[in-house]
Amino acid sequence: MGSTEGTPQLQSVTSGRFLDVKWSETDIKESISTLAKEVKSAVSAGGCVLIPISPSGLIFELIEEIALELRSATVGHIPMFYVSSAAEELLAYSNIIPEWLGPSRQEKLYAGEALFGIAGLLKEKDLIPLHSLQTPEFLKLWQEPCVVFAAHWGLRMGPAVHLLHRWGKNMDNMLVLLEPSLDIQLALSPFQPLAIQVLRLAVISGLRPKEVPWVIEKLQPMFTLVPEFLQQSLSLNTEVRNPTSMHFYSSRQSVFLQDFPEEMQVEMSPELAANLKPKQLKTGKLTVAQLTADLCTKDGHWSLQMPKSSKNSLGSSQKYGCCWGVVNVLALVTALKDCGLSDLSVTKIDNDQSINLGNSPLEEVLNFDKVFIEIYSPSPASLAITSKATHISSDDPALRHLVTDAVSRSLERF
Repeated sequence: MGSTEGTPQLQSVTSGRFLDVKWSETDIKESISTLAKEVKSAVSAGGCVLIPISPSGLIFELIEEIALELRSATVGHIPMFYVSSAAEELLAYSNIIPEWLGPSRQEKLYAGEALFGIAGLLKEKDLIPLHSLQTPEFLKLWQEPCVVFAAHWGLRMGPAVHLLHRWGKNMDNMLVLLEPSLDIQLALSPFQPLAIQVLRLAVISGLRPKEVPWVIEKLQPMFTLVPEFLQQSLSLNTEVRNPTSMHFYSSRQSVFLQDFPEEMQVEMSPELAANLKPKQLKTGKLTVAQLTADLCTKDGHWSLQMPKSSKNSLGSSQKYGCCWGVVNVLALVTALKDCGLSDLSVTKIDNDQSINLGNSPLEEVLNFDKVFIEIYSPSPASLAITSKATHISSDDPALRHLVTDAVSRSLERF
């Protein structure tokens, strides 16, 4: 994998095989079939397959296709596990909301048949839902090799994290990534070094831009929030009859919505209110406070109560609290030098052009698409800064915390 000159070189995500399967928008079934064949190949070689997921209708089709491939494998019974706190509910959901399905599956409903083959897979124990990996049921039913669907696709929480730590060093195993917006290098960085095979099929399971007018026309919603980049195409589209009900939004923008007839009023308990520690923002126009509370309902009334789990959790925020805003690069570089990290360079990326500032005034980076700061000593570290995110990379935990402190000081926080 390459990079623009002047930017940090990207490392391979794994020492095993990395396969980027091109998703076919015109034939989703073909893409899923390709993925299922790769899964079959991995388990036939004795490996386990981990598929981090989020709930979507596409998962049901994926489970069916993989099950068909596994039945034709010559390695005996290969179980599939669906590990989620809501696994059973999500699998049951596939048979109770038929309106979102295509005509062929709706015909099965009217014929009294199961909408998906999942019911048969559950009955034959080919697909096993597990609430978590820390239950007696898990110990009784678990066997390898296997295929596991597990939350969460971001690889920062849930059972997928534990399983990737368990299987990541074996190149016979496979990790399948389906989320199109996932930064693979960033997602896998805490697990390095990795030898597991990585297969990416960036499946777009949501609406495509060309489908938005049809959905709005079909549903005729009273109120619609639409991304700003669709404004021109929707304004020119004759199928959208009531554009006045649409409000367009962009990233990091506050949107003021109209009042709706049905409102939910929530009361805060005196005990909770007394423990709040409001802080005024730098703008002076807004005061905010962090809180952890239980949302309760009784006799149709909603209230926020002190959390039962821990009376002290209200003030137990992490060291950095909540941070927001755009990083002031000039202030950040000054803070880094104050910490003794003066051996560094700053590179600005504008319109895919890399410009190493050298001794140029740092004020030039205040308007930027992306800025890279490379620290050379006492040990290597790098920062990739955009208007929406800051990524810090370093193998030295002490240096990483030092840089994080410097970044947090350039942001508003409480």
